[in-house]
Amino acid sequence: MIILIAAINYINLATAKAAARTKEIGIRKITGASRASLINQLLTESVATCLAALVLTIVIAQLLLPLVNVITQKHLAFINSPIILVYALGFGLALGVIAGIFPAVYLSSFKPALVLKSSKMDSKAALSLRKILVVFQFSISIVLIIGALVIGKQVHFMQSAALGLNKDQVVIVKNEGTLPDADKDAFRNTSLEINGVKKVATSDGVLGGQNWTINLHEQGSKNAQFIDFLSISDDYVDALGIRLKEGRSFSKKFPTDIRINPPDNQSNELIGSVILNETAVKELGIQEPAVGKNIFLGQNYLRVIGVVKDFHFTSFHNKIKPFAFINDPRRMGNFTIKLSTNNIKVTLAQLQDAWHKFSPERPFEYVFLDETYGKLYQSEIHFEQLFTSLVILGILIASLGLFGLSTFVAQQRVKEIGIRKVLGASLFTITKLLSADFMKLVWIAIVIASPIAWYVMHKWLQGYAYRININWFTFFIAGLLAVAIAMVTVSFQSIKAAVANPVESLRTE
Repeated sequence: MIILIAAINYINLATAKAAARTKEIGIRKITGASRASLINQLLTESVATCLAALVLTIVIAQLLLPLVNVITQKHLAFINSPIILVYALGFGLALGVIAGIFPAVYLSSFKPALVLKSSKMDSKAALSLRKILVVFQFSISIVLIIGALVIGKQVHFMQSAALGLNKDQVVIVKNEGTLPDADKDAFRNTSLEINGVKKVATSDGVLGGQNWTINLHEQGSKNAQFIDFLSISDDYVDALGIRLKEGRSFSKKFPTDIRINPPDNQSNELIGSVILNETAVKELGIQEPAVGKNIFLGQNYLRVIGVVKDFHFTSFHNKIKPFAFINDPRRMGNFTIKLSTNNIKVTLAQLQDAWHKFSPERPFEYVFLDETYGKLYQSEIHFEQLFTSLVILGILIASLGLFGLSTFVAQQRVKEIGIRKVLGASLFTITKLLSADFMKLVWIAIVIASPIAWYVMHKWLQGYAYRININWFTFFIAGLLAVAIAMVTVSFQSIKAAVANPVESLRTE
């Protein structure tokens, strides 16, 4: 789309400046030049322009490649990839032909007798085409602006939406499973004595990262479901602020909460307790109240002791899935530590000292839970950055074209402006006169682009189970931006023409 905007700029400016070449074309035709030779000449000029631009493009692309790789998280190469250079050369040639074909056909169609009589040969067809292309160009720009606004709002929504848990100031310390049981309890108790540590729990995975699945079904039901789960300790639910809907969390007061392995060849044995989320209760078909119901894992069962409110543990692309917590001390691998201080560096240093006291041979490895969740939306963040960069580039190219066209129009009407000024026209009146035609085209582009942008972004948002609604305010902001960009671009030349000395424009041809 950006390349198309640039090609439209070339077509518009080439046809607009056709008047300056009418006598040249007329003389060539009189001296025997055929239309085919004129078309070849004009196409050659177009291709030469594109190839000259291609040389500059290669230099700029190579200089910007490190920035592109940062935004896209890729390791792209350019100069050292011959096939890319071949593609670039082929594309430059093709673009030169495509962009130059209409101006070449248009210019070569002039009749010698007419063009030698007058230098003004801007036909209605060319004017209409330029208007259509400006509308098309700004329609693309407005679609891109709306797209950038919607993508930005969706990314912000995913980053700020309530997850059903509190991921802030939660540190996951790895390698819990390498400590002896006595040292695990000692590290936990030592950590709780540190000022700034609120809760210390353990788990065998990380929400928003790695978890496991088990196959569960209610007693007497054939509705078996694969359910994501983590094995956690007593304080885990409280440490993450996951809300209980009914029942309780795990507690050392209840020995049956701990997951056990039954003797071989025995079935229908209670092997521990389970906490389910609301979606798991619904998917398993458990009648409320769910607390106290038996959920089978293989031939033996777990007893439901609590139901937690639904929380997000995957990206917003997916609906919340069934989830279960069990308490199996043999599976633990991480400490989950809830902090209650803003002086995180000092608290982490104290936790590191405590860790080295009990595990001097292993490094103190940790990650923040919000970083784990942040990785779920890393691709969307990079996409937003890349898309926004391209939108800015597209708007810049469209504005350059509009700037060139408004400059040409102002030059064409320089005598008219001089006469109006002599007759008393104000600066505002002349600026409005020169800008009005362009602004009408921008308003038409807004009307055309809005439903297209809504459809495209509505389709894009369907990829998210949890998404924003596209409201009218987005289109209002995009339209306002487009009008402001066009107004600034056109007004610069309009004001410049309006403040020019009319004596200079009226004194001589």
